[in-house]
Amino acid sequence: MSNYAVTGNPPNGSRNISEQLRREFIAIQNAIATKADTGGLSATSTTTVTIGLGTKTLTIQANKEIVIGMTVFIASAISTSNNMTGLVTEYNTTTGLLRVSVATINGSGTFNNWSIGIASSSSGVTLGNNTFTGYQNFAQSTIASSSTPDIWAGNNQIVLTGTATVTGFTVAPQLGVTREIICQSTPSFTAGANMLISGLSSGETYVAQANDVINVRALTVSQFILTIEKANGKPNLVITNTKLDVMNGTPGVGSVNTRIRRFLTVNTNTGEGVDWTFTQSATLGDSVTILRSGVYSVYYLDFQQLINGVFGVSINSTQLSTSISAINTAHVFSSSMSSGSNYSAISQSRTSYIASSSVLRAHVSSGSGTFNNSDINNRLIIERIA
Repeated sequence: MSNYAVTGNPPNGSRNISEQLRREFIAIQNAIATKADTGGLSATSTTTVTIGLGTKTLTIQANKEIVIGMTVFIASAISTSNNMTGLVTEYNTTTGLLRVSVATINGSGTFNNWSIGIASSSSGVTLGNNTFTGYQNFAQSTIASSSTPDIWAGNNQIVLTGTATVTGFTVAPQLGVTREIICQSTPSFTAGANMLISGLSSGETYVAQANDVINVRALTVSQFILTIEKANGKPNLVITNTKLDVMNGTPGVGSVNTRIRRFLTVNTNTGEGVDWTFTQSATLGDSVTILRSGVYSVYYLDFQQLINGVFGVSINSTQLSTSISAINTAHVFSSSMSSGSNYSAISQSRTSYIASSSVLRAHVSSGSGTFNNSDINNRLIIERIA
């Protein structure tokens, strides 16, 4: 690319001033034409760069008309949907070194075949404080569900097709950006460290229904939080299928908490450390501390030798050596009374919401006789339903 250089003509007093002026203008014209022909505001690069925010360094052709402060668009030549936009912070016309402070991105990946040009004004503008007095219409894009769909490459409103399980999204263009996903079918969304879902714990999966709306906000460019608007207006229920099943009442009751049942055998305990903590104690009796609020089903079966005896499950009771029939009624989760026989089975069940930190205990009673400590069929089953 050539530059115009003053020839020093015409000299003062020359009688050929008009001819010299003509030559001077031709030189200017040629220089302008040379610059136009060489594409001074576009370039290419084979530098290996990963799409992302922040400073990116590439080597382009020398002697381009790119200057500090320009906004440039850097796109993969093989996949233009993967691109970056930012301000030029440095350009060396001799070496071709170009540094750009990337502010927005689309797509992801690492490429070594780039096309660089001046960013079009249609790519967006930065708005200050504004008051919109009319309605705003947002365009929709249709994207297929996958484990990590690229919802940022489309418009603000995404129609998500298919039934794949989503575990995350591609890198967001910036933190705070949002998208509204409209489920066309029944995709699933699994909560994890980088995809938080309101109301769900890590590892739990929400199966969406058609027309459910999933609102996504980028907490960082790689961590997202989702809120769910159900099309049918019903609360979100997530089946977890964790279960505690203990039986065999031969250990009797605690030596200190004399009305709290102990159990010898643990058949199943799939919710330990996640949904509850099951604690066994020879002195205090056995207890279940709920770790996660939710809907639980509680079943208790006891064989006893009491006439008109009452057995049940207490919740957060401090009267642990008092018959369940005599404790504060607010602490009775469920209870049943024997039929009057001197040996009968008593069972009860209840499904209810239980808050975290609540403590459940199999709580026995007293009556005209003694409760049975020898029956191996005494049983407590707790399941977290939702």
